[in-house]
Amino acid sequence: MTPDDALALARLRADVASGRVADIRRICGLLTQREVAQTVGTTPAAIGGWEAGRRMPRGQAALRYARLLEDLERQHTARTGGADAA
Repeated sequence: MTPDDALALARLRADVASGRVADIRRICGLLTQREVAQTVGTTPAAIGGWEAGRRMPRGQAALRYARLLEDLERQHTARTGGADAA
């Protein structure tokens, strides 16, 4: 794991703990849990558990999820200039 990977996972886990991950997905990407699950290689139930704070993302799926959320936020900021940021 690279230092950038570790930082991405730390940010993801903080966002999970705060309940922010569902907001990022809905506001920034307008993606369903199913679409996110297919993209990161897990199940919609896992995404739901992460978003509800019942489970903490781990492994490669967690890293892919972290990168996806980072990309969604970056694209949203570019589109809106930061308005309505998650």
